[in-house]
Amino acid sequence: GGMGEKDIYKVMIPDHIQNYKGLKSRKIEGKKAELPVIAAAATRPVTLRIRVLNEKNVPISGKLSVKSKEADTEVGVKLVSPGVYQCTFTNGAAQDYLVAVESEGYMFKNVEVTIPGVQPQEQTVHKDVALSKLEVGFQVVLRNIYFEFNKAAFQTESYTELNRLERMLKENAGLRVEISGHTDFVGDDAYNKQLSQRRATAVVNYLIKKGIDASRLVARGYGEEKPLASNDDEREGRELNRRTEFKILGTAAQITQK
Repeated sequence: GGMGEKDIYKVMIPDHIQNYKGLKSRKIEGKKAELPVIAAAATRPVTLRIRVLNEKNVPISGKLSVKSKEADTEVGVKLVSPGVYQCTFTNGAAQDYLVAVESEGYMFKNVEVTIPGVQPQEQTVHKDVALSKLEVGFQVVLRNIYFEFNKAAFQTESYTELNRLERMLKENAGLRVEISGHTDFVGDDAYNKQLSQRRATAVVNYLIKKGIDASRLVARGYGEEKPLASNDDEREGRELNRRTEFKILGTAAQITQK
């Protein structure tokens, strides 16, 4: 048989089988023994609480996106109070997330945060993101703009940053900015200067194509002239020096006065 609902099966277990380490087995003495059923402990979601702050440490409203680095999936963000945002996670294991913050009149910012795996107890991760005011002389490295090796062609992951730059320039229509390209010391000086100019021009052309007025944008290639770190450091120093920078040259108020 073996097909009916009430068939009885008999399994023979040889006497020589013993309890082995690593196996959750238990020797049963006598005819009847009940093994306790252990319920899995309930887990609670992890909360991420983000405060967006201005230069005076005062919370300001912004636009946030929280994405998993691994899966590139976006997490829902809830406004708790002005400048304070929250999201919840139910990951079994710790994961890294990218938090992108934008606010009118301020430079957008990307930060990374590690969210621990869920536990039976509640966990809250607090993250403050301080934004810089857009004013004349403000300068920042656009860390998430990447180019193909020895070329002025963007790598795919650069478009998120380029589109944030475009949005910021549209929201702050009075800004006039310089986009500058920089290289490390490897290779010929003249070639590096030319490559950095081509890369800065590629960023400017992309922004013009997206509707930013060309009169607001200046492309400059500095090559090896302005290193941020020693090029002796084979990896990290050279990587820091290969970069695209953004600098504010003027604002609408100044342009109007002139």
